[in-house]
Amino acid sequence: SALGRFDILIIPKDVSQLGVIIELKNSKDENRSLAELAQDALAQIEVKQYAEEFKVRGIMNTVKYGIGFRGKVCEVISDPS
Repeated sequence: SALGRFDILIIPKDVSQLGVIIELKNSKDENRSLAELAQDALAQIEVKQYAEEFKVRGIMNTVKYGIGFRGKVCEVISDPS
């Protein structure tokens, strides 16, 4: 089972369709780039095994998004798996 809670999970009704995991990271620290935050978000998806939620449901096709943001500006990194 998963080790944590994801920010957003989009579960398809049809298990043959794509499932989506979205993890968000916010920082007011101007020294941290949005790309770093987005990469940290993707790493958290892996470390905390969020994709296990899909496997339990029989969903094998997933895409993972890490989103780093500050105010209204963001950077998105994806990892299809």
